[in-house]
Amino acid sequence: MTLSTNFSLDLSLTILIFISFLTISNHITANELSTAHLSPAVNGQLFKLNKPLSGVEIIRKLTYATGKEITETTQTDRKGNFKFVAKNLTSRIPSTSHNESSASQVIIAKWRNVYHILWQVRPSSAKEDSVITNHLSDLTCDITDNEETYILQSDKYADAKHLLYSICDIDGTRATLQYAWAL
Repeated sequence: MTLSTNFSLDLSLTILIFISFLTISNHITANELSTAHLSPAVNGQLFKLNKPLSGVEIIRKLTYATGKEITETTQTDRKGNFKFVAKNLTSRIPSTSHNESSASQVIIAKWRNVYHILWQVRPSSAKEDSVITNHLSDLTCDITDNEETYILQSDKYADAKHLLYSICDIDGTRATLQYAWAL
């Protein structure tokens, strides 16, 4: 072998080792644990025609791109109040918009064997968004209301929106309208 052949072989071997190192380090980085925010704390109140409903089963189902599902249940108290704690998930799936788009939050009330969607949304990010946090911190719902569709603007990303389905008073006008109907 000549000097140029040895140099070329050494350079090729060096490049191959360098590329292998980059691939391995990217793989290790991609498999690092990261925390995904699945849901903020939930504080809600459930009514039927402005009267609190007690003893109603409330179900929260949270899913993430890993296929991991967390289902929790609670019951409304005598004033119709219910709560869930904030939930995060540790995952090896990197936080990307594709993975985040397969996450979902669903809160359902089961009253007299009928399911009512209190909250159903696919967050546009695996990071906490104050728009969602603020709504879930004071979720007021009446099971006689119809399900509505809302588009909530994310406070994390200017071009991101959350598509929400709910029977709850999201925009602050439904309780007044409903009260007028009850009169």
